[in-house]
Amino acid sequence: MFNVTFSTRVIKIHLPLYAIFKRNDKSRELTFSYCAHHIRKRQSHSSPAGGPWSVLFFGTSNFSLESLQSLYNKYRAKKLCRLEVVSVCKRKKNVVVQYAEEKGIVVNEWPLENNPQGFHIGIVVAFGHLIPLNIINSFPLGMLNVHNSLLPRWRGAAPDIYTLMKGDTQTGITIMRMAEKFDTGDIVTQEKIDIHADETRPELNMKLAKLGANVLIDVIGKLPQVLSSSRPQGKLGVTYAPKITSKTSLVKWDEMTAKNIYDLQRALLGLYPLKTKFDGVTIKLLDIRQTSKPEDGRNVDIPGFTRFDRKSNTLVVTCKGPSWISTTKLIVKGHSVMSALQFRNGFIRGRKKDWILFQSNVT
Repeated sequence: MFNVTFSTRVIKIHLPLYAIFKRNDKSRELTFSYCAHHIRKRQSHSSPAGGPWSVLFFGTSNFSLESLQSLYNKYRAKKLCRLEVVSVCKRKKNVVVQYAEEKGIVVNEWPLENNPQGFHIGIVVAFGHLIPLNIINSFPLGMLNVHNSLLPRWRGAAPDIYTLMKGDTQTGITIMRMAEKFDTGDIVTQEKIDIHADETRPELNMKLAKLGANVLIDVIGKLPQVLSSSRPQGKLGVTYAPKITSKTSLVKWDEMTAKNIYDLQRALLGLYPLKTKFDGVTIKLLDIRQTSKPEDGRNVDIPGFTRFDRKSNTLVVTCKGPSWISTTKLIVKGHSVMSALQFRNGFIRGRKKDWILFQSNVT
């Protein structure tokens, strides 16, 4: 333990780390090698009429990074007078922490030990943690959140997933004022975009991350006047997008149409492959497409009914409707990736019937 004295104030620090003490006209600062422990005393200041603003940024993900990069560019151009980051500091650094350290941006570890001081506004982008009211109220201009849906539709942790999973054709960015509860704050502005029919979650996320960063910078350029035009979220059209698990990837053939299943694949791409079951063994379905009924003379429309289509070299599965999906690649538990033809030769050929029934009861 050692003591550090700022004027008459003594801060006791229990850290076995080396430190570098810096001093200039504006601040006295003690910076430790851990990203969390930035201890500083700064002169307080009131909010200017139109900037430049001091910003404390909260984020943890690739989606957050686009906005942080845009804010840093504004800081370099002296459009912001101060920029620091709050993030979760684990052994494996997230992309926000990596970028901040690369650019020399101060990183403060979440949870914060004290209320932030000396910042005009807080910006939250894909942070993933509930921010208490005392921190929200510590900013003269409050806090703004960049949310990747058109609120009040898809409040919650996974709006991008539910947007695609439910087949939405439009989405967008909402900039809202932070409230005590998740995603309930007043709307400052929204921008809408169309969703392509084959667009996947990674593609949509990147598009929305860039859009969110652009809209955020536009809003910051209109502070503080833009805050006075914010409006409450409507009570109609509220939907929720809670965190998903691997169980979300289960295909329910008797409940889902081919489009439902294709949309689910788009939504979960890069997270979980879709799953079904055959003879008690879990099967992962890859490269799913919507298709038409095979021209093989069969009139069986049982959900889960699976046959090999020689014309397209795919497995074709009957879904609710009836409707049909095809898949060219699969992973059977205990095996590597195989083609539809390999699956047919190994699991269908030689049976009394040249078809099988996929089941939904995967645990």
